[in-house]
Amino acid sequence: MILKAEALTKDFPTPSGPLRILDGVSFSIDPGESVSITGPSGSGKSSLLGLLAGLDRPTSGRVLFKETSVSEMEETELCAWRRTSVGFVFQNFELVSSLTALENAALPLEILGRSAKEAAARAGEILAALGMGARSGHFPHELSGGEQQRTAIARAYIHEPEIIFADEPTGSLDEETARSVVDSLLGINRRIKTALVLVTHNPELARQLDRSLTIHGGKLA
Repeated sequence: MILKAEALTKDFPTPSGPLRILDGVSFSIDPGESVSITGPSGSGKSSLLGLLAGLDRPTSGRVLFKETSVSEMEETELCAWRRTSVGFVFQNFELVSSLTALENAALPLEILGRSAKEAAARAGEILAALGMGARSGHFPHELSGGEQQRTAIARAYIHEPEIIFADEPTGSLDEETARSVVDSLLGINRRIKTALVLVTHNPELARQLDRSLTIHGGKLA
């Protein structure tokens, strides 16, 4: 087990009282396993991903990374954990506009203290593996949506994290580009053997992962 959700509950305050978004969700993920989280809009799947990644804290229950409770980490511990063990892929790419694709991809290694030369060399390798070699010197506004997402994937995997959290990684892409990006994402995930937790509305994408979890009305269906 690399990640475990234990009876996760999340309430949000409203004028009429607490609104329960997640209700007693429990499951575990093994090292290297890829798991999709699906469900209708408003079902709580993005809220669940936020709890798993330590971006939010549960009302009750906890998230374990190996034997450590993510839900009880101090903010400094969370930051250190995310830097070393976690990668993120977002729907809207979240690239730094003033940096080239190569510089965006290299950023996590530089934050970890690697030399700029080493980080750039590794970024070049991983971008080339994702079909981005010829575009690595371009800025985000010069790249297509698919190219931006491949850059974001390179950035997420460059430090070979133990787990990746992906939130609707193909949500802003057309169907053909989405398929290509999925191939890139799953291909690099198999090579690096990172656990992957992916929120998606796309049933075709969900079927390509090892296992699919469905959230409905805040509960695990």
